[in-house]
Formats: sequence, C-alpha cells, structure tokens
Amino acid sequence: MKITDENRNGTPYIRICEENCDYTYGYFTNSQWIDDDNLVITEIDRENNQKSYLVNLETRESRLLHDHKSSKVVYGKTLYYLYEKCLWALDIDTMEKKQICSFEKNVGMPHVTSDGKFMSIECSEPGKSYGGAYIVDLEKGEIIEEICKVFEPPFEACDHYMICPTDHTKVFFAHEGTTEYISNRLWLWEKDKGMRCIAKQYLDEDGNLGDCFGHECWAPDGKGIWFVKYPVSPQPPKGLSYVDMEGNQKIAIYGKYPYWHVSCSADGRYLCADTQIRKYTGPELPMVSEEDMKLVYDSDCCVVNLETGEEKAAIRVVTNSKHPGHPHPMLSPNSKWLAFHDFVEGDVTLGFVKLEEINV
Repeated sequence: MKITDENRNGTPYIRICEENCDYTYGYFTNSQWIDDDNLVITEIDRENNQKSYLVNLETRESRLLHDHKSSKVVYGKTLYYLYEKCLWALDIDTMEKKQICSFEKNVGMPHVTSDGKFMSIECSEPGKSYGGAYIVDLEKGEIIEEICKVFEPPFEACDHYMICPTDHTKVFFAHEGTTEYISNRLWLWEKDKGMRCIAKQYLDEDGNLGDCFGHECWAPDGKGIWFVKYPVSPQPPKGLSYVDMEGNQKIAIYGKYPYWHVSCSADGRYLCADTQIRKYTGPELPMVSEEDMKLVYDSDCCVVNLETGEEKAAIRVVTNSKHPGHPHPMLSPNSKWLAFHDFVEGDVTLGFVKLEEINV
C-alpha cells in the first residue's frame, strides 16, 4: 500500500493506491471512520482477495485488521463485519473479536444507529433479485425484526436498507431497478405503521415518468432523506433533493451540477455529491480495454454548504462506473477530510483532500 501526496489542478490531496489493487472505504452511508484521521479501508486484488486495514491519514501508518471478504461498518473503536452469515465485533485496539449473532440468509450492507445500539443488515436468498433487512439489537445480540418488501417483476429489486440514525423503529429502503421506469423509489418501514412510499414522482397524463430519483441517505437528525433527482429525468429541475418523514418534498434544492450520489456530513452542515459528466478528458489508459473505456468518465466531487447554499466542485476525479469505482464522496466525522474513490491508471484508488483546501 502506497500513501502519497498528490496535487490536481492546484488542490493538494492524499492518495492510497497499489498497482493491480482496488481500494474502497465501502458505501458512503455505512461509515468506516473511527475519527477525523483514522478509518478502515479495504484492499481488493485482481483475484478478489480482500484485506482490511486501519489507516491514519496524518501519520501514514497502516495496520492489518483481517484478511477475508466482508461487509463492514465502524462504530467508535469497534469494527462490525459480516462473515459467513455471522455478525462479528472486532475491538480495533485490542484485536479481540466476538460473534454477535448469526443469520439464515445471505447478509450485507450493515448500518448502525448514532447511539451504536441497533443495526440494520440487508438480507437475501440465493437466486432472488429482491431482499429485505434484519434489525439487530447489538447489546442483546438478537435479531428483533425482519423486514421484507416484494415488488412485481420486471422491477422487483429492493435494497439500500438503512436504519434511521435516531430511531431504530424506522428503516429506509429503495425500490431498485431501471431508473427511468421506477415511479415509487423511496420507501419507509415503521414498526407500528408498516411500509409506505414517502416521495411522489411526476407522471404525465400518459403515465410517462418525469422524475428519476435515487442514491439516498438519511439526514443525520433522522428527520428526512436526502436523495438525487438524476440528470436523466425528463422534467426539470434536477439535483439534490430532500423529503421528510411526512412526505413533504423539496425537489432539486441544489442543481448547479449533474449530480449522481449524495451524502451528508455528521453535523448536517454539508452535502457531498459526485457528478455524471459522461466524458473522459484524462490521459490514455492502455491497461484498460476499449470496451471498459466506454464506462470511464470524469466526475466532479462537490461540496454544498447548507448554511450558505454554496455549491462548489472541489476536485475532479475519474470513475470506471463499476463498484467500487464510483466516487461516492463523503466527509470524515468532523468534516476535516473529503474522501473519494478515483480511477487512476486502471486501479481504483482512495483520495482525501482537507476541507480547508476547498474553502466552501
């Protein structure tokens, strides 16, 4: 693993990379930060072998935590990870681990409440394109709820389950599928109320979809969901949008750039988002096949100051349009670092730029 100082268009940043390896900090909604300088990252080689490391961005020190494939999330100094249908807790300081509970179904994408007491975990059965979620009481080590919603073919997929940060009796999930055809994307499960779609998408008199929604995250206060009205939406405006738990929508509050994913800072002061520019202007990449180059394009990692309303393109990166290569920008717990994935010379790398360098 190489940790180097880089500069792009006058913006200094740190890069984590290694030839013939991809790096990721996971999906931005299931945070793997311990504090503003320490986070857990995953290294993936070309045979899909995986190793997870603890990295300090200031000292440039790294330490191996485990060497197998897993889906993970961090709370405090505990690394929770899913391995062989079990949930494990690893104390990052002592390296002691314990099993929390086990599951009958395949599991992934853990999300934890802000008090560290409850977790949502996506679950699915082999061969099915839809899934559900378990809610786990971490203190008791028990599954206390199982949620499942089935949509009709051909768009039956259901995922992006995320527990509310402030209320474990609420879980968001998404009706996944071809964006241009899903008219009921954003859903909420509530323990005493069941399931309901919480956002309306425009349909014209012929039933054609005007709003294409997606890539959601909870606001840290648990009162609403940030999401993107995609650039492919036939009807303007387009951009970063919000809906509260009662279904009150604010569409395209921020629309300066062609946004793709959105995340929110832990204190609710900033949004981060990447973009779909759909063109590549970088150097030739001879190590990437002609077919794969069709998926490579530039993407701006942007920061929105929710107090001032300023939208700023912080740094331009490259995506290969495949996980884990989506930029998926996010901020460290106290907004010291803006983190992102960056496709460099055929490898997915991690970048970290200090927010003070962006001046937003």
